[in-house]
Amino acid sequence: MAYSTRYIEACRCMLLDFSGSITAKDILDAVRELPQYINDGTPLSGIISDYSDVTEFNVFTNGIREVAESTIRLSVEFPDVSVAVVAPTPTIFGSSRMWEVYCSKSSWTNNTFKTRESAESWMRENLDVEHCKRPDCLIKNGRIDFKTV
Repeated sequence: MAYSTRYIEACRCMLLDFSGSITAKDILDAVRELPQYINDGTPLSGIISDYSDVTEFNVFTNGIREVAESTIRLSVEFPDVSVAVVAPTPTIFGSSRMWEVYCSKSSWTNNTFKTRESAESWMRENLDVEHCKRPDCLIKNGRIDFKTV
């Protein structure tokens, strides 16, 4: 597996960390697995998809189109999700922007960033944190520290 997935209940976010050599199949597998991490029908608020540790990006136009189609289908089940893609290289960045265009019919708000810090900052601004009323919630004053979860 060229990725790891983690659901953060406190902010209803998925963190997808890709590493090594990846293909469109790896990304499709990650997208298709997203619903199994959502507990008790809790809505999904955000996704950070991080490609910082990718050494080989073997994803081509047809694969990007497939990922976009899968994204559009998933957006019907989980509407109004904010997606931040961390794309540190020109190839991954361009591919992510292509994906944004292909899945523009989804209800998701997508954005591509060169650094994880920029993606997290944007995500903090876009998350609906009103749902988090528990005293042990990791969101304080509308902020979450993704590194501590």
